[in-house]
Amino acid sequence: MIRNRFQRIALGLLAGLGLLAGCADPAATPSPDATPSLDAALADGERLYRTHCMSCHGPDGTGGGELAPELAVPVPDLTTLAARHGGTYPLERVLRVIDGRDAVQAHGSRPMPVWWNVFAEEDGRPVPEEEVQRKINELAEYLRSIQVEPPAPAGP
Repeated sequence: MIRNRFQRIALGLLAGLGLLAGCADPAATPSPDATPSLDAALADGERLYRTHCMSCHGPDGTGGGELAPELAVPVPDLTTLAARHGGTYPLERVLRVIDGRDAVQAHGSRPMPVWWNVFAEEDGRPVPEEEVQRKINELAEYLRSIQVEPPAPAGP
């Protein structure tokens, strides 16, 4: 009799645990594949750069793109952003220029597109904001990856 009672209690507990496990949100615990690796993010950023930026900024980011001569203002060298900011990559400024929150005065009538608007639509359909922000972040991280060391100061 005690054994039957123990079995019923054990089965009840197991059923309760099974019910709780079935109610768990699998999205609450991201799988290892849910977060892209830095290498994958940089590869995506490079792809975005080659698709959207290279025509003006050139294949190496130094400003020598095929459309650069057609623009009213010189195209900046994107490989020296950190060097021009005391050796620190200006991530927030880069994000603000890419997504359009900051206009670049030298752009005048803004020949550089507001990439937020470009990335916000794909095949005529809206893209979720998280996806747009991910693309902008990947592009900014790719630009960080192509920074060159500032030249050493000239000696006496």
